[in-house]
Amino acid sequence: MNLTKGIQKSLGPGILLAGAAIGGSHLLSSTTASVRFGFSLVGLILFTNLLKYPFLLVGTRFTASTGKSLLEGFKERNSLYLPLFLIVSLITGTFTIAAVSFVSGVLLTNIPFFSAFPAMDLSIGILIVSGMILILGKYKALDRISKFLVSLLTF
Repeated sequence: MNLTKGIQKSLGPGILLAGAAIGGSHLLSSTTASVRFGFSLVGLILFTNLLKYPFLLVGTRFTASTGKSLLEGFKERNSLYLPLFLIVSLITGTFTIAAVSFVSGVLLTNIPFFSAFPAMDLSIGILIVSGMILILGKYKALDRISKFLVSLLTF
């Protein structure tokens, strides 16, 4: 395998993870917070990550050592965990999708062609286009678009 292909294959999942973890709302929030507060929030950020780390570590170690997903582990512990997980995921997923699509709509208003449209209309348009791409079975296309946009935001 040539080096370039290997690098692309290795970065692919990382870029998708970064796109999911560092979305538009995080980019706007972090830049706004850094302008307003400078380095005064570094302690809070470190403390938050210190609290999150054990949960991320336990989750990855569980899946690596057992070969089971976290959902399988939840199911083995107590059958009520899965419906609870579903409810929490539906609620947080709905709010996350709404927030990210709205932030995307707001960002599009900075492009001259889209500046005449309300941000809410643009965010609905983004949801419709994304949904149509997925309905048509073109996950690969959405994957490429996501990688391109995250790469653009990274640069």
